[in-house]
Amino acid sequence: MVNELTDDYDTIFIEDLKVRKMMDNSKGKGMRKSYRDASWRRFLFILGYKAEEAGVLVKEVNPAYTSQRCSACGTLVPKDLSVRRHQCPYCGLDVDRD
Repeated sequence: MVNELTDDYDTIFIEDLKVRKMMDNSKGKGMRKSYRDASWRRFLFILGYKAEEAGVLVKEVNPAYTSQRCSACGTLVPKDLSVRRHQCPYCGLDVDRD
C-alpha cells in the first residue's frame, strides 16, 4: 500500500490522529485492541521513509472536518456519520467519504 501511495502521489496528506487518546477514550476493550493492532506508528514510519526516498511530501493535517470539507473546492458540506458519500452541491464532486 505504501508503494502505491508514493508511486501515485507527489503529496500525501494524513490526519494528525491522537491514537493514544482514541484508545484511552474508547468504550470497550475490543476497540482499544483494534487501535493497537492497526500499528499506526509503524505504518506512518514506513510511509515517511518511503516517501522521503521517492521525493514525496507527507503533511499532517488537523482531522477536524476532513470528511466534510470538499477536497476539490474547500467548501464545508456538513453531513451525518451515516452518510457515506461526499457530494458537493457547489462544484459537483462526488466521491466516497473515506
